[in-house]
Amino acid sequence: RIMSLNTIPPLRPEDFDHGRVLRQRLLDGTITVGQAYELERILENERHAAIREGNLHVLAAINYFLNRLEAFLARHNKKRRLSIIPFKVSNI
Repeated sequence: RIMSLNTIPPLRPEDFDHGRVLRQRLLDGTITVGQAYELERILENERHAAIREGNLHVLAAINYFLNRLEAFLARHNKKRRLSIIPFKVSNI
């Protein structure tokens, strides 16, 4: 699922606190799939804001969480898992 600035709902004030809680749940391994998709929305929105501001430190932290989130979601979503598996072309 590819998100762009046009497809991501804007950050709401409650997203800041909720995002913090969801990040901790991701780290603790207690996040649900539904919460993971909510965190993905928040992180994608934060990522776009960090890019606009040129804040590389924040962008690195967001990318760390997005990578962990992608791994989590790939374990729970077959289509997503197939999209991140590198395909090898063999010489026949």
